[in-house]
Amino acid sequence: VIVIGGGLAGLTLTSLLAAHGADVVCIDRESPPTTLTETFDGRTTAISWGSRKVLQAAGAWEALEPASCAIRKIHILDGDSPLLLDFDSDEVGGRTFGWIAENLMIRQALYKRLQSLKSAQHIAPAIVKDFNVGADVVRVYLQDGREIEASLVIGADGRQSFTREWMGIGTRAWSYHQRAIVCNAEHENPHHNIAVEHFRPSGPFATLPMNDSPDGTPRSSVVWTEHGHARDSALHWDQESFDAALTAR
Repeated sequence: VIVIGGGLAGLTLTSLLAAHGADVVCIDRESPPTTLTETFDGRTTAISWGSRKVLQAAGAWEALEPASCAIRKIHILDGDSPLLLDFDSDEVGGRTFGWIAENLMIRQALYKRLQSLKSAQHIAPAIVKDFNVGADVVRVYLQDGREIEASLVIGADGRQSFTREWMGIGTRAWSYHQRAIVCNAEHENPHHNIAVEHFRPSGPFATLPMNDSPDGTPRSSVVWTEHGHARDSALHWDQESFDAALTAR
């Protein structure tokens, strides 16, 4: 199998297939030294119970779990309503709702797992130039002149997928006229493993619990949805104004 795309989905699938006996090549346009820097991707990912089982089957969860923060409660608010909808893990037999992990930590765990799998090969950096599809084999041509053959090619190369476009697979797209500002925030009080989703007129505002900073300061991942023109975005505010607005929310 050839997996095109070395993001979180492509790396997970490569590990999963190789862990279950397939010979897999993952073609990744980014190199690990780049993707493992803190400035490459500051986002976090919410890992559901089902996704954790996939990572477990891929053999990556054991390394990732210590770097993940469990969600044990979820608070949902709607506008200015005083009503609060609560989900508590104690009410479902103590089962965790999910985990929040930094994308950097997920990549580290997946790279580590790939290195331990003899039937997995990670080619990076490399860019696919073309395909040739035969009756029993697909040949993938890379920009550097290399050619790779496999019985199956999987496109995991993102929303602007070259694989999908080459295969002529159509998509439907529309705009919600919203932007999501994503950041990680340190704060004074502990989050107690609570995720908060507040549905505001401009869109959802969510705070998701993260592991503490190395010095023990509590942290949360923030997703702040905006409406309106991009020129009016909070992304253009100075740090002091942004922090004040974030604190108010």
